[in-house]
Amino acid sequence: MRRLVHSLLIVSACLGLLAACGDDPDNGSAAADNADPIVIGSTNFPEQLILANIYADVLEARGFEVEKRLNLGSREIVFPALESGEIDVMPEYTGALLAYLTDEEGGEHEQQDVADAVQENLPAGLVMLDISPAEDKDALVVTAETAEKHDLN
Repeated sequence: MRRLVHSLLIVSACLGLLAACGDDPDNGSAAADNADPIVIGSTNFPEQLILANIYADVLEARGFEVEKRLNLGSREIVFPALESGEIDVMPEYTGALLAYLTDEEGGEHEQQDVADAVQENLPAGLVMLDISPAEDKDALVVTAETAEKHDLN
């Protein structure tokens, strides 16, 4: 149930992305010049599967041909696929990607600071696109009894 709620929150946060697509026929004109499909990949996390499908739908609505390679596995599988050109784009969490790239655990940071650090640590040839205003926030939930027993309040 928690995963479903978490996924739905991300989907609702991404609706703004879809709304920004509009129906302007001129916006898709570059798509006609692009003969190769854009290959979208994703890890095997439900939230990233949802985001990858949203991005694919938006690109297709703009006239781009899209190929989906979703649910490929962990970041350790998908990121090298991006580096090698097997996939062209993938949704990613900036904090998790920064930890992957630097092999360091991150603490609380400002969103733009994390995005800047990711950009600085990306391998040559990769570019991070504009960050989404949506955020992924986690919370731990315990019973009142557990909170009282371990003084977690």
